[in-house]
Amino acid sequence: VYPYATLRGDIKRFDTLWQAEEFYFSERDKIKRFKSKKDRLTSITSTAIKKVKKRLTAIKAKEKDALSAEDNRIKGELLLANIYRINNGAKECSLENYYDGSIVNITLDERLSVSKNAENYYKKYNKQKRTLSALKPQREQAESELNYLESVLSLVSVCDDIEDLFMV
Repeated sequence: VYPYATLRGDIKRFDTLWQAEEFYFSERDKIKRFKSKKDRLTSITSTAIKKVKKRLTAIKAKEKDALSAEDNRIKGELLLANIYRINNGAKECSLENYYDGSIVNITLDERLSVSKNAENYYKKYNKQKRTLSALKPQREQAESELNYLESVLSLVSVCDDIEDLFMV
């Protein structure tokens, strides 16, 4: 009866009304399926991005915590170098750092001897050093995963039809 304009703006002509209706409803269903799949893919990708960002935040926090490894090594060295000056059962001590001349306050476990306290600081130092070396590949892997997911999300956002979604 009237010229049929498609949703994309093209004008189509049909011999019968039922052909126009069939075309209209099939196109509408295609667009609904496309929008549904695109929204689902966007949602899944966004959720994965949030998880990776959360993992990266945790990794960075652990790295920041492990950066005090050198301080623990120095504290252990200072305790051993000054073992004769520190009384067993002391809660803390203040020692001169022979690296830079500053005064370092060191908290001690009063139940342990000075050498055991120094050993504990060395254990912390070694653990933090291992943590830093273990976190580096994890951070690199998470960053590359984040870059990949962000590229997938940007590709999904520019898709125009369902065939494009299957190419992503």
